[in-house]
Amino acid sequence: MENVTDYFRYWAGYTVLTRPMLALWGLEGLRMVSGALLAVSGAAALITVARASSRAYVAGLALPLLVASNVMSTPSSSFGFALSYAAALLAVLLTALGARHGIERAVLGAIVGAAIFNYATQLTTPAIPWMIVCIRNHVGVAVGSRRAVRRLGRRSRWHPRENRPSTERRR
Repeated sequence: MENVTDYFRYWAGYTVLTRPMLALWGLEGLRMVSGALLAVSGAAALITVARASSRAYVAGLALPLLVASNVMSTPSSSFGFALSYAAALLAVLLTALGARHGIERAVLGAIVGAAIFNYATQLTTPAIPWMIVCIRNHVGVAVGSRRAVRRLGRRSRWHPRENRPSTERRR
């Protein structure tokens, strides 16, 4: 690589966090911290969603991510993905916390969480479809009404708390 200045590899906002950790504790310390952030954000998000809905609902959201992705191995194999997953789970947590106070704060939590996620990881985006489903469904569950989902401009025939298609007639 003769022209290193022309080479733009990746932008990752998480370098604000990783560079000092690398300088202080090295790569192993960085992996431990990213794994801890992933574990804490995941546990906090799942506990908060479980309080707003049910354990079965959380299992339905979390098990596919745990079983069908590399989320369990990311702290040891890719600290960048571990930080990406941590930021994504933080978005779920912020949405769930906001939903306790109404739909407007739930949307604000989703927006702030999305901004953090986008800042932290621009080109490394794991499980985006899963996150969209989590946030959309959680807003409906946490607020507890179909009206709240409609206020977001979405028309849904399935409400997660009911676990069955709606038989209501739309007006």
